[in-house]
Amino acid sequence: MAPTSGTCGNELHSRGNFSDAAEKYLRAKNNLKDIPSSKDTGALLLACSLNLMACYLKTNQHEECKGRFWHMMQVMSKPYYRRGQAYRDLGLFEDAVSDLSKAHEVFPEDKKIAHVLRETCWNLFFDNGVGQYSGGFFEQFSCRNDRNLESLDSL
Repeated sequence: MAPTSGTCGNELHSRGNFSDAAEKYLRAKNNLKDIPSSKDTGALLLACSLNLMACYLKTNQHEECKGRFWHMMQVMSKPYYRRGQAYRDLGLFEDAVSDLSKAHEVFPEDKKIAHVLRETCWNLFFDNGVGQYSGGFFEQFSCRNDRNLESLDSL
């Protein structure tokens, strides 16, 4: 059901009928909620979301586009946060800090992400020994960035 709506949306979009295409993409997204999550449904959901945002831009619905963007960014930051936690639990602290930093860049006000990132930075620091940083860690990741450190320390 969702692929049909998305395909119809693509056809309408290619003809320049952006309002009707937006309705089809929105219907496809809503239909996907009833389908068990998989790699294919995730890819289709992302495609419909991006196409819906394009339709909003073409029809001067900038606030709607902006709102969809933030929703997508929330969704996009979660995989970095979750994988960062997995890396941390495996003792792969550099990889963990890399992913957690990406999630923190998207949502610097999220106290949970900041807390996990701060703790993981400390794990990395002590795991490698004081003053011994593998791979130039502090040059690569946000733990060295004074602005990011201030935001982490204030939480």
